[in-house]
Amino acid sequence: FEECTSLTSVTIPNSVTSIEHHTFYDCTGLTSVTIGNSVTSIDFDCFYNCTSLSSVTIGNSVTSIGDYTFYNCTSLASVMIPNSVTSIGDGCFEGCTSLTSVTIGNSVTSIGIGCFEECTSLTSVTIPNSVTSIGSTAFWGCTSLMSVTLGNSVSIIGGGILYNTPSLDTIYLLSAVPPTIGANTFSSVPTNTPVVVPCGAAEDYEEATYWNNFTNIIEDSSLCYPHITVVANDTSMGAVSGGGEYYVGTMATISAMPRCNYGFEGWSDGNTNNPRMITVNGEATYMANFAPIIGIVHDTVDIHDTVINTIFDTVDNYIHDTTIVTDTVILTQYDTVTNTVYDTVINTVYDTIDNYIYDTTIVTDTVIMTQYDTVTNTVYDTVINTVYDTIDNYI
Repeated sequence: FEECTSLTSVTIPNSVTSIEHHTFYDCTGLTSVTIGNSVTSIDFDCFYNCTSLSSVTIGNSVTSIGDYTFYNCTSLASVMIPNSVTSIGDGCFEGCTSLTSVTIGNSVTSIGIGCFEECTSLTSVTIPNSVTSIGSTAFWGCTSLMSVTLGNSVSIIGGGILYNTPSLDTIYLLSAVPPTIGANTFSSVPTNTPVVVPCGAAEDYEEATYWNNFTNIIEDSSLCYPHITVVANDTSMGAVSGGGEYYVGTMATISAMPRCNYGFEGWSDGNTNNPRMITVNGEATYMANFAPIIGIVHDTVDIHDTVINTIFDTVDNYIHDTTIVTDTVILTQYDTVTNTVYDTVINTVYDTIDNYIYDTTIVTDTVIMTQYDTVTNTVYDTVINTVYDTIDNYI
C-alpha cells in the first residue's frame, strides 16, 4: 500500500502474522490503524511518514517493532506498546512531534538508537524494569521532556540519550547498582540536575565513573523498601512465596510450589532455580511458570501415563496397558525385569527378545516362527503375519 495517499484507515485481521517493510510507507492520508492479535512482527519503515496517523492499536501478539516503523508520524499523540513486545527498533518513533504519552510494555528488553528522537511534545517517560539497554540518542531533542525514570534492570545506556532536552528537571533511577554509562551519555544535561536513586545507593552513584559528574544525587526514602512481587502464571497449577518489601541491597528467597500433576518450568526472566535467591535492587515482579506434566500422574505406588494409557507399577515393576480395558480389570502386564508381555485374556506371553509367542495351547516352531493352535485349529505365521485355518481351509 506504499504511497496510497487517499487511504484513511486500516484494520489488519487476525489471520495476518507479519507486516512487511514499507507496507504503508508514505500513506499520508492514513489516520487510524488497528493491528490484529495474530501479528507477531512489524517490519521496518512500515508506517514511515504517515503524517496524518493519529491512532494506532497494536495487537497483543506483536513481539518486535522494526526500525523507523512510525518515523515522522507527526500526528500520533499517544501509543501503548503491549507486554508481548520485547524490542523496539532504531528510530521507531523518531520525529513524532505530537507524541505526548508513551506506555512501554513490561517485556521490552531493548530500546533502539534514536527511538524517540525529536519527539518534541513528550513530557515524561518511564522505562520498565524489563529493559536492560537503551540505545544512544534515544531521547535526543525531546525539548519538552521534564522527567525520565529508568527501571532497575537498565545496565547499559548509550551516548547522548538526553542530548538537547532543556526542560529536563529530574532523572529517576530505580536500580541500586549504577548502570554503565559513557562520557557523553548525559552530555548537555546540567550536572546539577537532580538524580534520584534508591535508599542507600547515593554513595555508589557518587563514586561511579561519570555518574560522579552529577552534584545533586538524592536518595528517595520511598525506594528504601521496594516491593518484590511473586506471582504464578496459573494459581490452579501452583503457588508461590517470597513476595514482599525488602531493604535495598538485601537478599530475598522466592519459591515456586507446583500442585499435584503439574511441574515448575522456570521464572519469567528465564531463570530455573527453585528456590531462588535474588538481590533486591528495586521494584521487581517474578512470575513462576507452571505446566501440566504431560501424561504423567503420580500416586504412592503407580505412575499413570494418560497419553499412552499405561500404568507403571513401581512396586511390582510392570506396566499395565489400560487401552484394552473394558472394566476395572487390567488385561496386560509388561514385566521390565523378564522383558515379557503377559496377556491375561488369551493366556499368551510375548517374548520381545526371542520374538515369539508362548501359549500353553499352542505348539511353537521357533525355527520357521509358526505356531499351531490345537484348540482353535489354526496356524499362525509370525513372520508374514498370516493365519491358516485348517478347518475352513483359508488364510
